[in-house]
Amino acid sequence: MDDYMSKEEYREMRNAVLRGILTSAALILFTIFIVYVVL
Repeated sequence: MDDYMSKEEYREMRNAVLRGILTSAALILFTIFIVYVVL
């Protein structure tokens, strides 16, 4: 169980997931902002 995933790998994966979520949220907010301004 220990060598299945090291802490570094887990941390990198978690950071990648968080970055992806933040990017998605930013894109959604940006799209809503553009639609709100245009319409």
